[in-house]
Amino acid sequence: MTKRGGLTTYNGEEFENGYLMKEFRIAALITKDVNPTLEEITRFAAGSDDSEGIDLTSLAADLKAASQGTAAFEAGDVVEVFEGEQAGVHGTIESIINGIATIVASYVGLEGQRIDVPIRTLRKRFQPGDRVKVTNGRYKDDSGMVVQVVDDQVTFLSDMSMKEVYA
Repeated sequence: MTKRGGLTTYNGEEFENGYLMKEFRIAALITKDVNPTLEEITRFAAGSDDSEGIDLTSLAADLKAASQGTAAFEAGDVVEVFEGEQAGVHGTIESIINGIATIVASYVGLEGQRIDVPIRTLRKRFQPGDRVKVTNGRYKDDSGMVVQVVDDQVTFLSDMSMKEVYA
Protein backbone atom coordinates (compact mmCIF):
# COMPACT_ATOMS: atom_id res chain seq x y z
CA MET A 1 0.00 0.00 0.00
CA THR A 2 1.35 3.41 -0.99
CA LYS A 3 0.03 6.88 -0.26
CA ARG A 4 0.48 10.02 -2.40
CA GLY A 5 -1.47 13.10 -1.32
CA GLY A 6 -5.13 12.07 -1.09
CA LEU A 7 -4.60 8.92 -3.21
CA THR A 8 -3.91 5.47 -1.81
CA THR A 9 -2.79 2.58 -4.02
CA TYR A 10 -3.69 -0.89 -2.83
CA ASN A 11 -3.49 -4.13 -4.86
CA GLY A 12 -2.95 -2.09 -8.02
CA GLU A 13 -6.11 0.02 -7.54
CA GLU A 14 -6.35 3.68 -6.54
CA PHE A 15 -8.56 4.95 -3.74
CA GLU A 16 -9.42 8.56 -2.90
CA ASN A 17 -11.03 9.32 0.48
CA GLY A 18 -12.01 5.66 0.73
CA TYR A 19 -13.64 5.53 -2.74
CA LEU A 20 -12.30 3.29 -5.49
CA MET A 21 -11.29 5.42 -8.48
CA LYS A 22 -11.86 3.49 -11.67
CA GLU A 23 -12.79 4.27 -15.27
CA PHE A 24 -15.42 2.22 -17.09
CA ARG A 25 -18.10 2.59 -19.75
CA ILE A 26 -21.31 4.33 -18.67
CA ALA A 27 -23.28 1.38 -20.10
CA ALA A 28 -21.79 -0.79 -17.35
CA LEU A 29 -23.68 1.14 -14.64
CA ILE A 30 -26.65 -0.56 -13.00
CA THR A 31 -29.17 2.09 -11.97
CA LYS A 32 -32.39 0.11 -11.54
CA ASP A 33 -33.59 -0.50 -7.97
CA VAL A 34 -30.75 1.53 -6.43
CA ASN A 35 -31.75 3.19 -3.16
CA PRO A 36 -28.86 5.27 -1.84
CA THR A 37 -28.87 6.35 1.79
CA LEU A 38 -29.13 10.02 2.68
CA GLU A 39 -25.47 9.90 3.79
CA GLU A 40 -24.38 8.58 0.36
CA ILE A 41 -26.39 11.25 -1.46
CA THR A 42 -24.89 13.95 0.76
CA ARG A 43 -21.32 12.73 0.16
CA PHE A 44 -21.66 12.57 -3.62
CA ALA A 45 -23.66 15.80 -3.87
CA ALA A 46 -20.96 17.66 -1.91
CA GLY A 47 -18.40 16.87 -4.61
CA SER A 48 -20.55 17.76 -7.62
CA ASP A 49 -21.14 21.09 -9.30
CA ASP A 50 -24.87 20.24 -9.50
CA SER A 51 -25.30 19.95 -5.70
CA GLU A 52 -27.37 23.14 -5.63
CA GLY A 53 -30.13 21.21 -7.41
CA ILE A 54 -30.50 18.69 -4.56
CA ASP A 55 -32.75 19.76 -1.69
CA LEU A 56 -31.38 17.56 1.09
CA THR A 57 -33.91 18.79 3.68
CA SER A 58 -36.81 17.80 1.44
CA LEU A 59 -35.11 14.52 0.57
CA ALA A 60 -34.60 13.67 4.26
CA ALA A 61 -38.27 14.38 5.00
CA ASP A 62 -39.36 12.23 2.04
CA LEU A 63 -37.14 9.34 3.16
CA LYS A 64 -38.44 9.58 6.72
CA ALA A 65 -42.07 9.59 5.53
CA ALA A 66 -41.44 6.63 3.25
CA SER A 67 -39.75 4.61 5.99
CA GLN A 68 -42.66 5.27 8.35
CA GLY A 69 -45.21 4.36 5.71
CA THR A 70 -46.84 7.76 5.87
CA ALA A 71 -47.05 8.32 2.15
CA ALA A 72 -50.03 10.37 1.00
CA PHE A 73 -52.70 7.68 0.72
CA GLU A 74 -56.36 8.40 1.23
CA ALA A 75 -59.71 6.75 0.66
CA GLY A 76 -60.48 6.42 -3.05
CA ASP A 77 -56.85 6.03 -4.20
CA VAL A 78 -56.19 3.20 -6.66
CA VAL A 79 -53.27 1.19 -5.27
CA GLU A 80 -51.27 -1.98 -5.74
CA VAL A 81 -49.64 -4.21 -3.13
CA PHE A 82 -45.96 -4.43 -4.11
CA GLU A 83 -44.59 -6.56 -1.28
CA GLY A 84 -45.63 -9.56 0.79
CA GLU A 85 -47.80 -12.55 0.01
CA GLN A 86 -50.49 -10.36 -1.57
CA ALA A 87 -48.04 -8.68 -3.99
CA GLY A 88 -49.72 -7.80 -7.29
CA VAL A 89 -53.21 -7.41 -5.82
CA HIS A 90 -54.71 -4.05 -6.70
CA GLY A 91 -57.84 -2.15 -5.81
CA THR A 92 -59.24 1.01 -4.26
CA ILE A 93 -58.58 2.17 -0.70
CA GLU A 94 -61.77 2.14 1.36
CA SER A 95 -60.27 3.28 4.67
CA ILE A 96 -56.99 3.66 6.58
CA ILE A 97 -56.76 3.05 10.33
CA ASN A 98 -53.45 2.99 12.25
CA GLY A 99 -51.30 2.32 9.19
CA ILE A 100 -53.54 -0.49 7.88
CA ALA A 101 -55.44 0.14 4.66
CA THR A 102 -58.61 -1.71 3.74
CA ILE A 103 -58.74 -2.06 -0.03
CA VAL A 104 -61.59 -3.29 -2.19
CA ALA A 105 -59.83 -5.59 -4.64
CA SER A 106 -60.28 -5.32 -8.38
CA TYR A 107 -57.76 -8.11 -8.99
CA VAL A 108 -58.95 -11.06 -11.11
CA GLY A 109 -60.47 -13.67 -8.81
CA LEU A 110 -60.74 -11.31 -5.82
CA GLU A 111 -63.09 -8.67 -7.26
CA GLY A 112 -65.04 -6.88 -4.52
CA GLN A 113 -63.28 -8.56 -1.60
CA ARG A 114 -61.98 -6.37 1.21
CA ILE A 115 -58.32 -6.93 2.10
CA ASP A 116 -56.38 -5.35 4.97
CA VAL A 117 -52.73 -4.52 4.21
CA PRO A 118 -50.08 -2.29 5.82
CA ILE A 119 -49.79 1.01 3.91
CA ARG A 120 -46.01 0.56 3.73
CA THR A 121 -46.62 -2.30 1.26
CA LEU A 122 -48.75 -0.16 -1.07
CA ARG A 123 -47.97 2.10 -4.00
CA LYS A 124 -50.31 4.18 -6.10
CA ARG A 125 -51.31 2.67 -9.40
CA PHE A 126 -51.58 4.86 -12.50
CA GLN A 127 -52.96 4.34 -15.99
CA PRO A 128 -52.28 6.40 -19.13
CA GLY A 129 -54.69 9.33 -19.17
CA ASP A 130 -54.76 9.78 -15.37
CA ARG A 131 -54.17 13.30 -14.04
CA VAL A 132 -51.37 13.42 -11.46
CA LYS A 133 -49.68 15.91 -9.15
CA VAL A 134 -46.24 15.17 -7.70
CA THR A 135 -46.28 15.61 -3.91
CA ASN A 136 -42.62 14.89 -3.05
CA GLY A 137 -39.18 14.92 -4.59
CA ARG A 138 -37.51 16.72 -7.45
CA TYR A 139 -40.72 17.50 -9.37
CA LYS A 140 -42.80 18.46 -6.31
CA ASP A 141 -45.99 20.40 -7.21
CA ASP A 142 -45.64 19.60 -10.93
CA SER A 143 -48.80 18.17 -12.46
CA GLY A 144 -49.87 16.66 -15.74
CA MET A 145 -51.31 13.70 -17.58
CA VAL A 146 -49.82 10.19 -17.42
CA VAL A 147 -48.69 9.10 -20.89
CA GLN A 148 -46.89 5.85 -20.07
CA VAL A 149 -46.34 3.41 -17.20
CA VAL A 150 -43.51 0.89 -17.54
CA ASP A 151 -42.74 -1.27 -14.49
CA ASP A 152 -42.32 1.29 -11.66
CA GLN A 153 -41.61 4.23 -14.00
CA VAL A 154 -44.43 6.73 -14.62
CA THR A 155 -44.05 9.23 -17.45
CA PHE A 156 -46.35 12.24 -17.54
CA LEU A 157 -46.71 15.32 -19.72
CA SER A 158 -46.04 18.30 -17.48
CA ASP A 159 -48.60 21.12 -17.49
CA MET A 160 -45.84 23.62 -16.60
CA SER A 161 -43.08 22.73 -19.05
CA MET A 162 -45.10 20.82 -21.66
CA LYS A 163 -42.33 18.19 -21.61
CA GLU A 164 -42.40 14.54 -20.62
CA VAL A 165 -41.29 13.95 -17.02
CA TYR A 166 -40.10 10.58 -15.76
CA ALA A 167 -41.04 10.11 -12.12
